[in-house]
Amino acid sequence: FNSIQTFKVDFENDIELEDMFDKTSKYYDGLIILEDIKDLVLNKNKEKMMFINASDSFGNIDLILFPNVYNKYFNIIVPGVYVVKGKVEKRFSKLQIIVSDINKKEV
Repeated sequence: FNSIQTFKVDFENDIELEDMFDKTSKYYDGLIILEDIKDLVLNKNKEKMMFINASDSFGNIDLILFPNVYNKYFNIIVPGVYVVKGKVEKRFSKLQIIVSDINKKEV
């Protein structure tokens, strides 16, 4: 029995980010709009990481790119629509996605 599921979320879907936190899965795989880079910081090891404000048709969420992911995607262009994969976490009563993969949505 595998309790982990991956949700495919897009703008025609009715799964809200907030609802996902109550499901057995804590993983996001879908379209999201990157609005702006919230912050670019150095972690305690002096490695760069990025925080991005993002949204889908249901609300806003923060994306976090830790150094290993940031090094692969540091040149992303915002604003834009992207396919994002990552782990959904709740911190200080707010949802965030720890990004593992992010790619520009081809039109």
